[in-house]
Amino acid sequence: TLCQTLIGEFKKFSFPNSNLNTVTLKAEAFTAAVLLRLSASQNKSDEINQQLQTVESLDPQTLAALRTTYLEISNNRFNKTWTQTATGEKINLNITLTPIDSLRNKGAQIKATPLEVAVYGGIRVKAGVGLAFAQYFNRPQQYFVRDSILQSNNKDAFSPTITSFVHFYAPSRRAVSLAGSFGVGFPIGGGESLQSVSFFLGPSLVFGKNERIILSGGLVGGKVDRLSQGYKTGDVYYSDANQAPTESVYELGYFLGFSFSLSK
Repeated sequence: TLCQTLIGEFKKFSFPNSNLNTVTLKAEAFTAAVLLRLSASQNKSDEINQQLQTVESLDPQTLAALRTTYLEISNNRFNKTWTQTATGEKINLNITLTPIDSLRNKGAQIKATPLEVAVYGGIRVKAGVGLAFAQYFNRPQQYFVRDSILQSNNKDAFSPTITSFVHFYAPSRRAVSLAGSFGVGFPIGGGESLQSVSFFLGPSLVFGKNERIILSGGLVGGKVDRLSQGYKTGDVYYSDANQAPTESVYELGYFLGFSFSLSK
């Protein structure tokens, strides 16, 4: 009101070559801004007074309960932690949100999207089947008698085998896991009964999150034919059947193989 009175008095005077008009315009703008803020404050005051009338009607016990509820909501992070026992390689979670009893209404439940969580750690055992390539440290020989002299020829440098593996490993969060493998293999295209069986043992690499492809390597043991009775290649040997004296003995070698996991 004082500013408006002063502005009215200034407008009654006219001073040539002065900045009175500029001062008057600035004073009017300042007054308009003050009046606008005053109006907003008055509206806010009226709103608060209306709310105070409602608050005054609440008893102290109700106000204390409201304050407690406010503190619980403001301090609650709305996190839920629980323990789930893993019974397989993956856990499927179906989450349903249900309101508390005081807010429960028909159809108020919320079902979240099912979650599939991978399980890590522990020792797993998986069966697999694949192909292995084995080579013995001492190359297998084929023995025969020619002109009463024991002679020999080299057999294949390596032998492919169809192998059944059992893999032991602890799954990791990476794309590759280290494993140990044991396998039993049967040669492709030859061999007689169980004497052809080879045994495999060594480390493996398990590839992929689904753990389906496994690369293995290590030692192989199997039976090969060797000269018996103390004979060596080049010795003189007389036999009516013209057959070299041989026996099947176990020997060691090394192998490289890959397999596919059969279990889900």
